[in-house]
Amino acid sequence: MDESTLQSRFKRSIRRPFFLLTTPDRNGSYFQKENYRVLMSRREKIAAFLAPASMGEGGADARGRAVQEVTYDLAEFGQNIEQMESLPAAVVEAFADAARAFCEGNERSVDHELKLRRGFRLPDPELDPQAYYVYGPTEDRRLVILWGTEIKQDSSLPLCRDSDYVGLTIVDKLRARVMGPASMRAQALKLLDRSTHPLARFIAGEVRGGDGKLRELVSTGKRIPLSKAKRMKYLPKAEIAAFEAAARQYYEEAHPDAEGLSAYEKELRASMRLPDLHRSPLAYYRCGGKLLVACSPKDDYDSCLCLTSDSVLGLPVEGEDSAGRRIVPPTVLGQLEERATPVKLYASVGVVSALLLVGLVTVGIAMLDHKPPELQGSPLTTEQISATTHRDTPGRIRLVWSEDIDPKSVEPSALPGALKTFYLIDEDGRPIDIAKVQLNKNVIDLYLPEERQMLDGRRYKLEISNIADTSMNHNVIKSGTRVEVEYNDTVAPVVSTISAEGSDSRKLRLEFNEPLEKFGAENAGNYQVEDFSVIKAEYQADTNSVILTCEKRNPNVVDKGFADGGMYRITVANGITDASVKRNRPDASVTKSFKYVDTVPPRLVDAKATSQTEINAVFSEPVKVAGVSTSAFRILQGEDVLEVDSAELLADNLTVKLGCAPLFNGKEYILEARGISDAKDNAIPEEMPSTDSFRFDGREDKSPPEIVSADFIKDDAAGSKTNIRVVFNESIDKACAVPANFEVVSFTGSVPVADVQASGLKNNEFVIVLGIPAGNGDNLFIRASNIADRLGNKALLLKSAQFMPRGTSPMLPQDLSPTGCKINAPDSVTLLFNENLDPDSAKDSKHYFYSGSARVDAVSFDPNTPNRVVLHLSSPVAEAGQTVTAHSLCLENDSPQEQASVTFKLMP
Repeated sequence: MDESTLQSRFKRSIRRPFFLLTTPDRNGSYFQKENYRVLMSRREKIAAFLAPASMGEGGADARGRAVQEVTYDLAEFGQNIEQMESLPAAVVEAFADAARAFCEGNERSVDHELKLRRGFRLPDPELDPQAYYVYGPTEDRRLVILWGTEIKQDSSLPLCRDSDYVGLTIVDKLRARVMGPASMRAQALKLLDRSTHPLARFIAGEVRGGDGKLRELVSTGKRIPLSKAKRMKYLPKAEIAAFEAAARQYYEEAHPDAEGLSAYEKELRASMRLPDLHRSPLAYYRCGGKLLVACSPKDDYDSCLCLTSDSVLGLPVEGEDSAGRRIVPPTVLGQLEERATPVKLYASVGVVSALLLVGLVTVGIAMLDHKPPELQGSPLTTEQISATTHRDTPGRIRLVWSEDIDPKSVEPSALPGALKTFYLIDEDGRPIDIAKVQLNKNVIDLYLPEERQMLDGRRYKLEISNIADTSMNHNVIKSGTRVEVEYNDTVAPVVSTISAEGSDSRKLRLEFNEPLEKFGAENAGNYQVEDFSVIKAEYQADTNSVILTCEKRNPNVVDKGFADGGMYRITVANGITDASVKRNRPDASVTKSFKYVDTVPPRLVDAKATSQTEINAVFSEPVKVAGVSTSAFRILQGEDVLEVDSAELLADNLTVKLGCAPLFNGKEYILEARGISDAKDNAIPEEMPSTDSFRFDGREDKSPPEIVSADFIKDDAAGSKTNIRVVFNESIDKACAVPANFEVVSFTGSVPVADVQASGLKNNEFVIVLGIPAGNGDNLFIRASNIADRLGNKALLLKSAQFMPRGTSPMLPQDLSPTGCKINAPDSVTLLFNENLDPDSAKDSKHYFYSGSARVDAVSFDPNTPNRVVLHLSSPVAEAGQTVTAHSLCLENDSPQEQASVTFKLMP
């Protein structure tokens, strides 16, 4: 969009991608006369942010139907209008006030109009950035919005939050676009470079050559060769005083009540910082006794300093170290005063004489003093930090007297029966003991005990007796002198610590130094977190903490919350007030950097029944295998507790596969996890398990189990010839793990089974322990009977595939090969070989293995056809596609040497 278009008219057709914003009842739009009148009334502050617009027909579409379009008149907004990227905080707060007033209406607003106001929406600036523009001079930028249309239907957002809406609002979105302090300082430098303000003569820009070396300084439009500018070592006091006067004027003109400047320019001035003289001494020059400070928008904002202190603007911002001690940042003025030109001392004798004379005069006055000391002003309850700022001290009352006080007269209380020196009571008449009294010349500090410090908004009465001055007459105040003290908290709340909340990696805990007012503390718009959107703020009064729930701004990235060890920045707006009588609030927003240290245990984010006896428990982050056990989980159904008999951590380290008692359709279950820890050893507390509910919505199992595989265990100490692992397709009743239910069969006979054990890891595995090691070259298979699953479905007979002991490699001749195979009858199969067979081995049924459920009961052999055998099967009958393996057969009239296996595939 070019500048000429923005200066005149801009049109949006009401068809894809733009839709018309409808009224809450869906029966009209805000361009209707009666609705437009409410929205764009001169009495409404919100109208100043909305572009004048009208709706009409704008041609026809491909089918000849009229197309409606909205025309926005942008001519009145000047030539420097541009698409919004960032906004001054003052503009955002002005919009927020206007939006709030518009939604609340006035005394003449009826119910229909209130619904119309509260239902008004504006385009989402992230989805439709071309609907938002800024205009006006640099020092007074304004906002204008193309309203009434939306790039996607129902994608617009409400102006501000109400009880029926908890998502992000337009005010929240605009607050996320507030300019940062570094950007504001860069704008302030630009304005100062073009101004005639007294401070401008102290500020210089740098001119560097192609080699990057400094060539000249530029100040107030004048070029100053580097030869005339010297590095500043000392500075005349008159020049320091001139800088102080210019700096104070610069800040005072930015005070909220000062006239002449826009709110935006006041923000820019409050953000003005100059390089730290100690860290950047090469930025300070003297040019003929005048001070020049080289500044650049690229200066590190965090290492720059305020010009001077200003209590109204709250500059500089104070803090505390890790031990809780107050930290007052330095100022440029303070650093310049350290560099004042040294002055030699002259006429020291005259000075001594003058001091002697003053002493004699003082003694004479003291002899004439008959007036007792007097209190100066009201008793203070604050600690003076500078000439204009203070910090509340509810545990101390300060008494400032007109003259120095005799230390002997200052006692917490007199002898028994005598009048107390200090007697303090609260507004309910209850006395408060004075814990400590401290005297410093004419100042007496009374310290109260920790448990009885003054409360905000409460009044206290103090009686004072026996206080005397240091004159020769030892003047004593009138006994029972009474003063009243009202303690008022005047300190704005500050964030003391920022930490992980402890239950979710997308939450932060902000601990404040004092109780907060709930409404402002729970306004999510008062918090901005780098790369995150704050969607909820919850105030916890017992700990003076605010819990922030955050979401990643980038929707293409899986939101796993804050990364352990990551550095982030958070800005806390000055809309947060404390819970004191005066509702103190900070003078400006505060930005803090913090390191996120993961103290959040893993959460159970999903529990899902994958079968009637298995559950997958998915956690929010990788977990350690050490904590995964059956005792770490519980399954609840009402008041019943279901058994968890196996727990296996899968390869993704996020999913734990659980074996459990049978689940049934139509019932809701709750899975509890406790003691599970992440890589940082953050464990789910025993007393606060992580839970998730689930249902079994699959088909209930009515099928008997099957053998999936059977093989010798690899790490068998007996050389992989004793222990056999049998794997079933589902969980098996552990009562079936008895030797009588299992038979290990080879072609030479059965191998005795000594024991059967249920696996301690998985409930679908049994381990068969053989009585004797299996022989080399034996082809084995498992025949199991009466095997039931956890649901009671029983298989009367199961058979595994063939397998061989590990490490065996029989050297057998291979003369036989299959030449034919067919099913003669349901229980009869004919096998045809390429060689004649020895009758004794050919008729032995143990030499044949049928892969299906049936087994070979008998073998028919006709000597007239020695290359043919007929196998007779037990029920169930033979099935096409199954295989028959013949093993250890001998050839006719040959030496008794066994042949290797020969496999036939059954054909119909």
